[in-house]
Amino acid sequence: MNKKRLIFHGEVAFIEVHEIPSEAKKLDVKENHFVVGESETHGNDHRVTTIDTSLFTKEDVLFLESIGKTEIFCPNKTRHDTITLPAGMWKIGHAQEYDYLNEELRRVRD
Repeated sequence: MNKKRLIFHGEVAFIEVHEIPSEAKKLDVKENHFVVGESETHGNDHRVTTIDTSLFTKEDVLFLESIGKTEIFCPNKTRHDTITLPAGMWKIGHAQEYDYLNEELRRVRD
């Protein structure tokens, strides 16, 4: 059984996948980083370096393919440590929580 890796950077989840969907469109990233998670409450965000990294999108879902090690970081260094994502293919998602008062599932807000 092949186990998939799951790595969190704050509320942003990187879920290992075996392939990027063939219908996914490659993003043309001109900066040396790409924002993969906006912070709704602290004015900070989660970014990945784009050196040796390609980003794709399919139906508003982001995918990342890295042939090297990709750094995940926040501009505000006090919010989260910088971590290194191993080479591979990853689906980018967000942690969810259940709001019992409103009886709904929602994205975790940072």
